[in-house]
Amino acid sequence: MRALDEGLRTLAEALERHCGRAIASLPGAGAAGGTAASLAALFGARIVSGFETIAALAGLEHKIAGADLVITGEGRVDAQTLQGKVPLGVARLARRAGVPVMIVGGEIRPEAEALREEGVYGFFPIVSGPMPRSKAMAGARELMRATGRRIGYVLGYAAKFRERGDR
Repeated sequence: MRALDEGLRTLAEALERHCGRAIASLPGAGAAGGTAASLAALFGARIVSGFETIAALAGLEHKIAGADLVITGEGRVDAQTLQGKVPLGVARLARRAGVPVMIVGGEIRPEAEALREEGVYGFFPIVSGPMPRSKAMAGARELMRATGRRIGYVLGYAAKFRERGDR
């Protein structure tokens, strides 16, 4: 991974010298420039948010506004999630609509707690204990089903609790 990062930085520096534009610092260009920055430098491409584009095309904001709960997720919920990955975008749309969010992830890192400020109420790791990545990937379908059942139990309990009028 380090070699890839160094290679992308070298590419960004070369493109900046060639094109005279500081491409690595373009919003959405990525940490070291990457493909988006290269296209912007060489062809004048405009970098747009992939999440915002897909969300608009799918009418996600409207769909979220009509929901009682949103469940989103990704493989690893961590500091990168907070830098603009899909769960952050979904959480922000849901927060504006006043809809609570739960996040499912293969791994939930401690820094994910910052997503609570974006309206995330719960985190559900798919893998509940130490497990080789290969085993987790091979069993992903059943792990997701088990996580879905756990979420269902929590929601069912919450509904019963609310019906009783308990606090």
